[in-house]
Amino acid sequence: MRWLKTSALTLAVVAMSVAVSACGASEPVGDARSPAARSPEATPTSTAVAGMFGDVCQATRTSDRPAQPSDEMRRKLQAMGGDPAAWYGEKGLWVVLETSRFAYAAKEGEEAHIKMPWWRERDEQLTFQATSLQTGETVVGDVPGGYAAPGFQASGVDLPHLGCWRVTGALGATRVSFVLDVVSAPKD
Repeated sequence: MRWLKTSALTLAVVAMSVAVSACGASEPVGDARSPAARSPEATPTSTAVAGMFGDVCQATRTSDRPAQPSDEMRRKLQAMGGDPAAWYGEKGLWVVLETSRFAYAAKEGEEAHIKMPWWRERDEQLTFQATSLQTGETVVGDVPGGYAAPGFQASGVDLPHLGCWRVTGALGATRVSFVLDVVSAPKD
């Protein structure tokens, strides 16, 4: 009888955790300086998008960024033909959200691969991870060497499925966290 009560309680806790995660209500990962930690008013708003499993994914929008790119970053991006308004982040770590949500697979049934363009303003090691807000799975991104800072940093991550993912990038003490509704890349 005691096992039955413990199992029922465990099942209830797991069910509540899954329900909260599926709704995208989990707290963003970050330090005390992250936008979500500053105040409820500073928490970025999101766009509701239908997720893979019919759930609503609260995808972060670029316009919700906690800060504006530095003047130096703006000048360099414009010189390269890039649009500073497309970048999301703060404190020297930036990412392009719109193109990061498109997944590619070499063959049908393979994992979804996302190419994620970052911008590092400091020469520190970039790391990032993605956590499914539907299943709780976490995968670590691949950040190749050979890119000088300040500047562009290519990276990618293999996801086991499409859907709603919270990505958290780290550059030294800086943390940038956002939610992507990952979908298949448009066919050419």
